[in-house]
Amino acid sequence: MSPENDLHYDATTSQVYKIWIVNILLSICTLGLYRFWGKTRLRRYMTAGFMLDGDRFEYTGDGKELFWGFVKATSLLLIISLPFFWATMEVSKMSQELEQGIENEFKSNTDHKPLSTPSTIRAKKILSSFTTDTQSHPTTNKSKPSQSINNTPAQEEMNVLQITAILIYIIYIFFFITFLPFVAVFQAIKYRASRLRYRGIRGHLIGSSLKYGIIGCCHTLLVIATLGLWKPFADLRLHQYKTTHLYFGNQIATFKPHYFKLFFYYFAFYICFVVGILCFLIPEAVAYLSPDNVPSAIMIFPIIGFILLPIGFFGLFFGYRAARNRIKYNYLSFGDIGFDCSITGWRLFKLMLGNGVIILFTLGLGYPWAMQRRQRFLAKNIKIIGDLKNSSILQAQGEKDNSGEGLSSFFDIRISLL
Repeated sequence: MSPENDLHYDATTSQVYKIWIVNILLSICTLGLYRFWGKTRLRRYMTAGFMLDGDRFEYTGDGKELFWGFVKATSLLLIISLPFFWATMEVSKMSQELEQGIENEFKSNTDHKPLSTPSTIRAKKILSSFTTDTQSHPTTNKSKPSQSINNTPAQEEMNVLQITAILIYIIYIFFFITFLPFVAVFQAIKYRASRLRYRGIRGHLIGSSLKYGIIGCCHTLLVIATLGLWKPFADLRLHQYKTTHLYFGNQIATFKPHYFKLFFYYFAFYICFVVGILCFLIPEAVAYLSPDNVPSAIMIFPIIGFILLPIGFFGLFFGYRAARNRIKYNYLSFGDIGFDCSITGWRLFKLMLGNGVIILFTLGLGYPWAMQRRQRFLAKNIKIIGDLKNSSILQAQGEKDNSGEGLSSFFDIRISLL
């Protein structure tokens, strides 16, 4: 039987507070510029707080790398987003003109007078660009030429610009929500893995952040198409792509999870949540359809909803998250080195509730304390399985990633180092 190795964490909360306060003060004095170096300093101290088999972990990142990675990523993002800025201005202009035109039309109807202001005509043109009837059958009412909408070449060109702006706007919103965050996460993990060392051996992540973004985008669409039922499969498939491209030294990670084991936890939460919502909607629907004949017995449904929703969220949802963490660790291995995770839903709930209360009632000043509670929680509930002294893992010869975290700093994404 492989030996179990406990993970210890001994970084002090007082020292974390000192680093955190200094980081805030220097960031204010430098208009936020120091936060990259401050973030690195805090990571180095907290990473060194983890100790395994008598040796400490080491974070070798540099604030300069984070800064230039942020500058490069932000510059690239701004260049890519130039069409989005134009589309945003056009959509905003169309929205204002449409609202003004509708308001003027309403006033004209109220006063019983036809009103043909530029805003009204412009609003009708915007509406006509999305109506096939007006494009194929122009208005024939010649008694009111100010309100007729004719597709002159200039108007057709304007309609094309409007539709183009709206399409670009929608595509970019979709891009920002379903693609870019996954790219940022992968870049952050790639950088941090190359800066994490244990006994002189560091990790590194191969693979493409763009490919990971496409995979994440596809799984997001599947989650939407299945009304959320695909989420546990999406979570594990995305994690599998990351871990199967992750090296520690010369040893690549393997991850072969049981998907339906996690789906069972999620489905229990899903059913409880959906039924709880329906318990509130059913009485409203009955009252709307037959307001004069609402049975008194139907009022029991909201009571059931008040019972199911807390159970679903505080019980089954945290049970799902705990099961997801257990699967991520327990089915992960680097050669002959594995992991044992004992996180439960109740333990995770206490951690999250405690951290939320601390941050809320201290107005954010308790954030370092919350971070410390999380690090100790990880050390207490995760064990490393295997003979660390005689492991076959050796240092790899690959180069370190020098691109920084890039978009991760832009989105302020927080990822555990372990």
